Amino acid sequence: MKSLQEITAYYKGALHPKLLKLESQRKKIKKKVNTLFIPTVFVLLVIDFIIMIKSDFNFIFHLLFIIISAAISYSLLKQHFSKEYIKSFKTTVIKPLIHFIDPKLTYKPEKCVSKETYETSKIESREISNYNGSDFIYGNIDGINIKFSELIISVKNKQESDLATWGIFIAAEFPKHFKAHTLISTGSFRPTKGKKITMDSPLFNKKFTVYSTDEIEARYILSPSLMENILEYASALDYPLSLSFIGGNIYVSSNCGEILEPSLQKSLLDMKILKSYALSLHFAISIVESLKLNVKLYSKY
Repeated sequence: MKSLQEITAYYKGALHPKLLKLESQRKKIKKKVNTLFIPTVFVLLVIDFIIMIKSDFNFIFHLLFIIISAAISYSLLKQHFSKEYIKSFKTTVIKPLIHFIDPKLTYKPEKCVSKETYETSKIESREISNYNGSDFIYGNIDGINIKFSELIISVKNKQESDLATWGIFIAAEFPKHFKAHTLISTGSFRPTKGKKITMDSPLFNKKFTVYSTDEIEARYILSPSLMENILEYASALDYPLSLSFIGGNIYVSSNCGEILEPSLQKSLLDMKILKSYALSLHFAISIVESLKLNVKLYSKY
């Protein structure tokens, strides 16, 4: 697997001409959307004025009508004019980048990690009300079967739905079967099973909460080197992060948003997108590689 420095060099070098072309396309689309948005707002003001003289709605209603209508109109304009741009970005940038990282990886822009896989991780215990995703990547790297994608997941909360996950979800196979379930998160949570465990690292305890159905196995899994890797990853991206070790799999959920979706507001020359993606992939592999070093410990356990 390529290093982060090699990936960055490829992004800035071989892909740079394609990025410049797409960046020019992005600016034209953004200008077109903004140009069309101005008369759209004018039409909305006229409609609101007609409503105002024919009804007795208060000022708050009219203000909300303008704000919500304008936001929806802008979103629809952006979505309509960005379709080809997004498709070109994924075809000419993301796909070659993934193959550069490892030719054995397969990229399916329209698909995502299955709902069944996500539920198996037990990262989320609440009932899922909406499940969507894109940019499915899978393959075998150094003997590790790995798959990940971007996910947008809502869960039921009383009578409403709350956004629970919006970012990258990774699933990787480990050569040894975990007898217990160990769950780690930067957020406040309490799984249905297991007890809270205090690790030997004060820094790790400050950043993460750990629950496991087997404290001994949890301490085997969370070796000092692995805790250091997790802390480095969490610090580099600074997003809410959850990890689950269950069965023969490792699951990582990072609420970093849509890092593989180009934005009209952000330049393609911004390295944050690449950094988030590359770090996530490297992190997933480093976890499995770190655990592979402890296979003998698991066989004795």
